[in-house]
Amino acid sequence: MFEKIKLNKPDQSQSSTYEVTPEESFQIKEYIYPDAEDTRYRTIHGFSVASGEKYFKLREENTHASAQFVVSKLLKGIVNVADVVEHDGEFYSREINLEHIRESTSLEKRMVGYVILRELFQDGDHDESQNNIKISDTGHMFFDFGFAHWAPDSQVRPVNLQKTIESVIVMNVEHTQIDRSKFKIYLQEVLVRLASQIDREFVSAIVNQIPEESLPPEFDNKTHMEQYLYAFTQNRISGMLSQLPDLQWPSDEAINQAIKLYNDEMD
Repeated sequence: MFEKIKLNKPDQSQSSTYEVTPEESFQIKEYIYPDAEDTRYRTIHGFSVASGEKYFKLREENTHASAQFVVSKLLKGIVNVADVVEHDGEFYSREINLEHIRESTSLEKRMVGYVILRELFQDGDHDESQNNIKISDTGHMFFDFGFAHWAPDSQVRPVNLQKTIESVIVMNVEHTQIDRSKFKIYLQEVLVRLASQIDREFVSAIVNQIPEESLPPEFDNKTHMEQYLYAFTQNRISGMLSQLPDLQWPSDEAINQAIKLYNDEMD
């Protein structure tokens, strides 16, 4: 049985998502999903609380689990991302409940979420086929940030907002369905909020929640991780903001070329 885990609770008035502090100790559970196509996911270890909420243990097949914790905490309250909590050096993702989302979903807001995950953290493993995103009429939520790349020595490409938007369009929807004005306005709002939220104190509070032995292997200690993470996120966000005024909606020709390239890679 786990002891109580105290979770931070963001200002709900500023967010369409929020976290819940469990009232009782956690019970270790093993959840069996015999119909899962991927055999790795037929047995999921985690825990549940009295309210019935479930938390599933994160795997470390791609990105270190604590790196997923960082992505969730940095974006929480601005982009709809699943909660990730830590206990005894292990990390757990909270089962998604879209009833907690207070605003209806929109294609433009989901598109901005895809862009932020892909451009800020190199995590392009989310799309409209409901791959690592849960969508309903009441809202949407991103989860599983196992393909995020932001630590030192990872393959982080330079900021290229134009190319990222083209990639997101190709991967997700017909570009004619998107309200371009709403998309650009919402993207700017999200970037400005992230730039304001992710200050040194905020980053330090997140890193300090990670046990020293659970840090991603690229970091020597918490100070190293804190300094790098703050500089990295500020550089990526400022880079996106600087490119935003010159952002051009991709032409039909550019989109068709990107689609052809994508299809060729898939063949």
